[in-house]
This record gives sequence, structure tokens and C-alpha cells, in this order.
Amino acid sequence: MDEPVYQQSMLNKSRIDKFILVINLPTPIREINKRNVRNNININLDTLQFSVYGTIVPKIQVPSIEARYQGSSVHLSSHSRPEYAPITVNFKIDNYFNNYWVIFSWLNILRDQKEGALGLVDTKDVLDKTFGINDYATTFTVYGVDEFNKNVIRWDYTKAFPVSLGEINYNYRTGDEIESTFEFAFHEVNVTLL
Repeated sequence: MDEPVYQQSMLNKSRIDKFILVINLPTPIREINKRNVRNNININLDTLQFSVYGTIVPKIQVPSIEARYQGSSVHLSSHSRPEYAPITVNFKIDNYFNNYWVIFSWLNILRDQKEGALGLVDTKDVLDKTFGINDYATTFTVYGVDEFNKNVIRWDYTKAFPVSLGEINYNYRTGDEIESTFEFAFHEVNVTLL
């Protein structure tokens, strides 16, 4: 039987861009584009797409519990999941720093660096504004891409939002692209084969 011929390794070890993160941005994040001085046409604030690498899928677990039965201990399913730890996303910063700026602005809406309070768009009195999770969270979707650049798997992270943005390390002695990280928290993750 002939072995299938692939253009590259099925493990995609020669490429680091085999995962695509797509974020449908919540309304307050979209609103910041109206106030942006640069108003760059290269960024679409309805959705944001990253070519990501590194750890992007959490450990999935349903722990067991110990139960006593007829003088022995047996393990049964707890039928519950512990909370998920935040996910770290490694990404390359684009030439105009747009992807970095969107994550920074998102975090700034959650706590404004100038006011020290919620950075709600066009809101002077924070106490009069209802600010629920639907105002700042959305679904993050990660696609796994095969050797032919077709989506083969999808992870949907519901009620997700960034919780930290990593530093930028400039090094002009190498020709490498500038990289950074951000972390996001979420409620649930769902997996779909495509």
C-alpha cells in the first residue's frame, strides 16, 4: 500500500503559524476605533485575527472523587470541571502595532490608566452605567490548520476577555519579528472537528 504524500509534516513542525485566533470584538471595543486618531484601514474592529503559536488549548479535566464501597475505596467521576486557568497567546505584532493596541485598549476599558476606574466609552459617571460581562466579553475562536492551510479543528472559548498583555522586547540585532503575549480568561471551551 502506498503511503500518502504530504507537502510537509502532518505535525507542522516547520511552521509556527498553524493556529489562527479570531476574536469577534464586543461593542465597547469597536467604539474605540471612532475615537482613534490614526483610524487605520488595515484593522477591522468587528473582528481581529491573529496568527498564533504556543499553548492555546487548556488542559481539559473532570476529576474523580474517592468513595468508600464495601471496605474499599473506588473512584467515581465528580461530574464537574474546575475553573479553567487563563490561556497565554503568543503572537507577532503587526507593522502598525494595531493588534497590540486593540488588546491594550480592551484592558484599558476594563480599568482606565488615567481615571483609575472603568474606562467605559463616552461615559462620565461610571456608577450610572451597567457594566456586565456581555459588555466586555466575547467568543474567541481558534482554528487548527492542516498542511494544506485548511481549517480542520475549532476551539470556541465563550465569554472570553483579555486579562494581561505581555511586554515587547525589541532586539534589532536579529531580523526576527517583534513578538508579545496576552492572556485571556473564559468560561467554557467547546471543540469541533471541521
